[in-house]
Amino acid sequence: MKRMTLSKAAAVFIAFMTAVSALALPSLAVYDTSGATAFVFTDGGIAAVDGDYKSYSIDGTSLSIKGAGVYEVSGGCADGSITVKKGVTGVTLILNGLTLTSSDTAPIACNKSTEVTIVAAEGTVNTLTDSAYNNDETYPDNANAENAVIKCKDGSRVTLCGSGTLNIISNGKNGIKGGATTETEGESYLTVEELTLNITANVNDALKSDQELNVLSGNITISAEDDAVKSDLTVNIGAANADGPTLNIIKSCEGIEGATVNIYSGDITVRASDDGINAANSDLTGYAFSLNVYGGKVYVDAQGDGVDSNGSLTLAGGTVEIYGSSQNDNAPLDSDGTLTFGGGTVVAVGSAGMAQTPNKTSQPYVAFGAARTGGGNGFGPGGWGRPGSGNGSGSSISIKAGDVLTVTDTSGNVLCTATAVRTASYLLFSSAKLTSGQTYVLKINGNAATTASAAGNNAVSVPEEDEETLPFTDVIKGKWYYGAVDYVYENGLMVGTSTDLFGISVSSTRAMVAQILYRLAGSPEVAYSGRFTDVAAGSWYADACEWAAENGVFAGYTDSTFRPGTPITREQLALVLYKYSLLSSKNVSAVDDLSGFSDSGAVSSWAENAVKWAVGAGIISGKGGGILDPGG
Repeated sequence: MKRMTLSKAAAVFIAFMTAVSALALPSLAVYDTSGATAFVFTDGGIAAVDGDYKSYSIDGTSLSIKGAGVYEVSGGCADGSITVKKGVTGVTLILNGLTLTSSDTAPIACNKSTEVTIVAAEGTVNTLTDSAYNNDETYPDNANAENAVIKCKDGSRVTLCGSGTLNIISNGKNGIKGGATTETEGESYLTVEELTLNITANVNDALKSDQELNVLSGNITISAEDDAVKSDLTVNIGAANADGPTLNIIKSCEGIEGATVNIYSGDITVRASDDGINAANSDLTGYAFSLNVYGGKVYVDAQGDGVDSNGSLTLAGGTVEIYGSSQNDNAPLDSDGTLTFGGGTVVAVGSAGMAQTPNKTSQPYVAFGAARTGGGNGFGPGGWGRPGSGNGSGSSISIKAGDVLTVTDTSGNVLCTATAVRTASYLLFSSAKLTSGQTYVLKINGNAATTASAAGNNAVSVPEEDEETLPFTDVIKGKWYYGAVDYVYENGLMVGTSTDLFGISVSSTRAMVAQILYRLAGSPEVAYSGRFTDVAAGSWYADACEWAAENGVFAGYTDSTFRPGTPITREQLALVLYKYSLLSSKNVSAVDDLSGFSDSGAVSSWAENAVKWAVGAGIISGKGGGILDPGG
């Protein structure tokens, strides 16, 4: 194992403290309920059974969570709500058979700068519903309106996960709404993984974020009156080298939309009354819009453009089957920038009027039914005034709904088969099975309809997504934490919550931190003493807890417990790292007077010196709004 200097440890623990965690838990769906505080909702009120976490308040059927911890909610209520207060981080909210309706606000609200993991417990069905009054556009006098069933505000970092089921029924405006990243409130994202999630959005969007929306895994079914999956900036579907989600959009206006849309993996079905998948945002100017498919199985049935980008469109992997509108002002593939084919299989069926072929490709394609006479190579203007349009046989084709479409070579070998969903006059097929310059046949219901020759330059270089070096599907290359995750993994300091999940949103516990520092110290041999009543011999953290106590890095509690599953706070982590630095004979002279933080007075007296050192050494930085959040 490589050894790590303190300066490198500081850089790693910045990420560790604010986003990274989890050593040895099997997955995000497995969580530690020891010490959890439990709440049972009824129409008459909320019954609480206190555990280790008592930072909450109850007002009738409204629950406010005011501090980090594990909170379990169950029962049913016709008018209730759960709110995680502003700035509270390290919250795990376990839905254990909860049926919650709210008459005029969001059933669950994660306020600004919060960090919350919402878990649907194994084997449970949980249903959250709002009313029409939860919409301040149609009911401007309703000061309680949050405009979503689950509302996540600016600077919030919220993960929805678990092996249970979560049903969202939106009668107000949106189903689930994520916030924006701002200078004041900090980074924001909304992530869905592992979960069985069903959203019915009867008014507007189903799953929406103002910043970053990650749909990494799970089974998601959406029916939306407007857009199904939408982000004002970035949408990531699946992850490289992973199975990805099963995403079934059964109804939408536009299926998936973002200024940047990346599809890495998954089984994705989109049905839309307008565009199927769209890279666009009319509020952005000068933005480099992009839509990229790197893998997965994607099926689009759209009555507008099938796949549309206001910038570049890259199809570089997976299997993509697209059906666009029959109208001549729409196309199955529509790119205002560069249209690139870089791999995988593409079948695109729609109108010939606006048909577009790639202007950059490393893989051959063949297009049937374009009105333009003769074949083109996809690199020049032509046909209908659109760059790269045309390239067909010169003979029109007539496709009806239900027709079986087959592309074969001249020997009759079948290369692809598809079933038309509406009338069409154009089909494009791209695959590594094709050879540029050779002739191919389109058959409709087994009868030869037309022929065309394949075009495309196999020597053209196509930019593809960099190969992932980490096995974790929830660690996205280019994110601010990527380098830190790569370092701790490569140096054996941290492993994932499973073979393919790192657990970037899981709260860090005392046992996790002890284990990391124990590994950093070289994992010296220790003898189990049984000094802590809640640390069992042979547990994954037993040696680490013994070592930490022996060397004064961690202290137990007066009741002889270590409390391994308790989330560690920012000031506690500062103290632990300070003690570890003293143990390792490192320089701890760097200090900061903390005067630049508005909540410096909230630092506990026992942690003050350690926090001053951690800030001065660059290990802890402030959060949104110029606060330290020592108890976060």
